[in-house]
Amino acid sequence: MIEKTISKASPCTGFDHHDPELATRIHEQYAAMRAETPVGWSEKHDGFWVATSWQAVRELARDAAGLSSSGSFIPNVLGDNVLIPISLDPPEHSKYRKLLQRWFTTGRTATFGSIIRERSRQLLDKLDSPADLADGFARPLPLDVILLVIGVPDRDMDPVAAGARAVIEGLAEDPVAAFAAIQGAYEYLETELVPALRARPGDDLISYLAAAEVDEGPLADATIAAIAFNVVGAGFDTTFKTLSSSLAYLAEHQDVQQRLRDAADMATAADELIRLFAPVTAGRKVVDEREVDGVMLNAGDSVLLAFPAACRDPEVFPSPDEADFSRAPNKHLAFGSGIHLCLGMHLARLELAIALEELLDAFPSFELATGASVQYSQSQVWGATSVPVSFQRR
Repeated sequence: MIEKTISKASPCTGFDHHDPELATRIHEQYAAMRAETPVGWSEKHDGFWVATSWQAVRELARDAAGLSSSGSFIPNVLGDNVLIPISLDPPEHSKYRKLLQRWFTTGRTATFGSIIRERSRQLLDKLDSPADLADGFARPLPLDVILLVIGVPDRDMDPVAAGARAVIEGLAEDPVAAFAAIQGAYEYLETELVPALRARPGDDLISYLAAAEVDEGPLADATIAAIAFNVVGAGFDTTFKTLSSSLAYLAEHQDVQQRLRDAADMATAADELIRLFAPVTAGRKVVDEREVDGVMLNAGDSVLLAFPAACRDPEVFPSPDEADFSRAPNKHLAFGSGIHLCLGMHLARLELAIALEELLDAFPSFELATGASVQYSQSQVWGATSVPVSFQRR
């Protein structure tokens, strides 16, 4: 049985998921860790376990009784703020999960298709070669969509977007500034947007929540703000990073780009890119002692679920580092597993598929710009943040 005594030479020991030096080689790092042990111990951030195999990640993600979601971030960047429902455990989690499921239906998600397509075309029309597909396309598209989902007016998007980015990327850069940005986003949502939408509701998530009841009473403004902020964080940066990383991969691999153009089903192809460029790692706090793959986890231990590593486990995915646009079934864990399975996964799939369709239609070919390189961000949401390309138009 493995305890917290792994050799200093272990690839797990010094692993830090916020280390910018890992950004361009994170999957090589995960592969080395997974080859040694499916669950390894890192001494960074006061010590935490890292699960990298598909089986271990899935088992731990589905163990809501033994692992608490209160430790979603390693280290904790939220302070006393709570992201609802991802930071909650049953039974409290179930109340909010059911409430949100009634809004995030497949039917409602489908209604965003035309908006996503129109916005994609608008963004692509503005680009001149060479252009950064991350800044000009992959970042603004999901941001516009998710802010529309929760009901944020265009003029007020900056504080919410800044807070969402601070949770994901601000810790390593400037923890003090990150916390201030998070607080600013919460304050705007709670004191300005929620009261405004209570007074004049629309067809958006916050208006829906303002009219809803939990435990036979209305939701407090602070609770609605926490839910909305969670939705923005989950729906913006994750989709941006997956799309941006996918575009970088296609720009750097012309043969793969052509195979995507020839793919029979863009939805299936998009799901393969979601597997290949799964961005999220999630933290958990062990409640009761348990053994996973020969590793003993003690109560109070922190555990990082490396979903990107699980999505490239060769035991489950043949040729895991290559895109197979006909891969079926595709048992990836990019959207998590268990009670915290991503509520917005249908929206994310729709966004990626439409974005790829529109970009491939607008640009008969695109490639990495001469002398340029892709930039990546390393945090609990990994992915490309700059994708400079040159392209041709039809």
